Amino acid sequence: MKRIFVAVAASLVGAGLLALAGCGSPVVPKEARRAESGITSAIQASLIAKPEIKAGDIDVSSSQGVVTLIGRVRSERIKDEVGGIARGTWGVKGVHNELLVGTMKY
Repeated sequence: MKRIFVAVAASLVGAGLLALAGCGSPVVPKEARRAESGITSAIQASLIAKPEIKAGDIDVSSSQGVVTLIGRVRSERIKDEVGGIARGTWGVKGVHNELLVGTMKY
């Protein structure tokens, strides 16, 4: 009886170690990539739906639920609105709003 218990315990420990070894894999699972692209797409769609926001001037990216906004907008109000849209999107854990305000001077 004791041998069976030891064998079962050893098997469970071995399976647990194998599972943990897989957790350190540098490969990002498909589900995580889909979630990130879903966050980015949802934010872009929300921006496109707002006529006062020039969505084409804003680059949206996300990694591990953290969204980065890069580009140029016409006013602080629009910068804040874009940041709020990003923060209000499902799955977003944080926002780096790096949008610049004003027009480019040539």
